[in-house]
Amino acid sequence: MVQRAIRSAAVWYLYFPQLWMLKKVGPRPAILLTRAFAWCHWVLSLVGIEGRTRKAMRRAFPAMPAGELNRQLLRHFIVKYQNFVEWHLYGTPRGKKFVAETYRLPEEGRRRLEDVLSRKRGVLALVFHYGFGKMTWPALNEAGYTTYQHLFRGATYAGSTFPWVAKAALDAQTKSDRDSGLGIIYQRPNLTYVLLVRHLRRNEIVGMAADGMMGTEFVDAPFLDGTMPYPTGAARAAASAGTEIVPIFILPKGVFGHEMFVERSIPAPNTSPESIAEAVKAYVGALDRYVREYPYAWWTWRRLESSRGEDGKARYLARALTTEDGMWHEALGSVPEAKRGLVETRTT
Repeated sequence: MVQRAIRSAAVWYLYFPQLWMLKKVGPRPAILLTRAFAWCHWVLSLVGIEGRTRKAMRRAFPAMPAGELNRQLLRHFIVKYQNFVEWHLYGTPRGKKFVAETYRLPEEGRRRLEDVLSRKRGVLALVFHYGFGKMTWPALNEAGYTTYQHLFRGATYAGSTFPWVAKAALDAQTKSDRDSGLGIIYQRPNLTYVLLVRHLRRNEIVGMAADGMMGTEFVDAPFLDGTMPYPTGAARAAASAGTEIVPIFILPKGVFGHEMFVERSIPAPNTSPESIAEAVKAYVGALDRYVREYPYAWWTWRRLESSRGEDGKARYLARALTTEDGMWHEALGSVPEAKRGLVETRTT
């Protein structure tokens, strides 16, 4: 009970007093302030806090020197804190201006997006729980593209906080989604997949996370020194719409800057198991390259479990976050979509 009370107080502070304060001071001061929090978080990690994250990184990179591991952990906390700030402040005028000024889409990346759009089947833009992944959609919006992002909003603190705190945090997250003005398609059984494919067939950019654990079908793909299951939903949606998959990664550059890395498109010719598996393994290969080179930017370390199979190779699994029945939202932040009657906005 004591641990739950402490956790509840911390979550409440994060989403209410702190978020209110960060919005008042604006993006740049807010980022510098949360960078100090990240340093404090890192110091606590030296005495046992975030032990799961440290152990997961150590298992994945056993030869990494202790000093380098500590450096990666510090950058890991900095990126996560900054991503939180930028997303929740994007719904403010200063937040939008900050994104427009600090996110750089190189011409090569723009050409790759335009090349796929020229085929009139849309773009299935994939992000991962990596770097500034959530900020891909604000960044593309400021670069002149309209996107529709697929999200699952669950009461992720329900298992470790008081229910009312989990619900309040969920409401705060959803409010930031609405304030962003972006097209957001919340996960809704039996409808979401149809919406995603429909948008693609309209030659629009649809965004999905490629390494979530909320899927129903998975493919084991080579990852680090072993294998890890990845959901097939993105590959199946691309195949159904006849489009290609474009993985996108965003990494920090300088104090406030960011650079978007738009990878080469990946085909998903049809919905056969072989075609889907090939597409999944191709974009997991891209994630593998980035995690090896920039391990600090992968958010999933804390949820990563690993074991050894009979062949001696590692078997990784990212645990799904805790949710509570009934505590999730079905909503869409896109006014045009709502007007067309394609979805409803409600809270269950």
